[in-house]
Amino acid sequence: RDPTWAIPGLVPDGVTILAGNPKSGKSWMALDFAIAAASGGAALGDIACDPGPVLYLALEDNHRRLQQRQRAVLQGAEAPAALDVTVEWKLADQGGIDDIRLWVRTHRAARLVIVDTLAKIRGKSDKHEGVYANDYSAIAPFKALALASGVPILLLHHRNKAGSADPLNSVSGTFGL
Repeated sequence: RDPTWAIPGLVPDGVTILAGNPKSGKSWMALDFAIAAASGGAALGDIACDPGPVLYLALEDNHRRLQQRQRAVLQGAEAPAALDVTVEWKLADQGGIDDIRLWVRTHRAARLVIVDTLAKIRGKSDKHEGVYANDYSAIAPFKALALASGVPILLLHHRNKAGSADPLNSVSGTFGL
C-alpha cells in the first residue's frame, strides 16, 4: 500500500525522527509543518498538505516564545482551528502516550502528531536495560500508536555532538531509535 503523507514526500505514516543540532531550526520547521497540515496550506512554502487536526507538543518552548514563533510563521493569518498546541504534556510512561491516543481517538480526521522533543517526553530509562533497549523502548509506544491509528508521528530529536557523515549515525542515541 502507498503511504499516507502528513507532509508529502517528507512525513509519511508511522514514526519519523527529525534530528538536528540544537538551535538549527527544527522547532521552526515543526511549527511550519503543523500549521500547513492543520490548515491544508503549504509546508516549506510549496508542499501542499491535506487539512486536518494536528497536535503539536512544543515541549521545549514557553507560551511567550511559542506565540512569537506562531506570529512569525503565520505572518498575520489566524492560527488554524484544527491546530492544538501545548507546551506541557505528561511523560510517555506517566500517561503521555495514553493522552496522545485519546487526542487521536477524539480527532478522527487527525493528520499529524508532532513531539518537540523526544527527550522531553520519553520518560525514565530502565537502569537494568542497555542503552539500545532503552532507546528502542522509548520509540516503541509511538510506533504502535502511529501504526494502530494511521496518524503520522514526527519526533524531534538532537544529533550527536561528534556528528557523522552518515545521517543515521549522527542521531543522538543508538540504532534503537
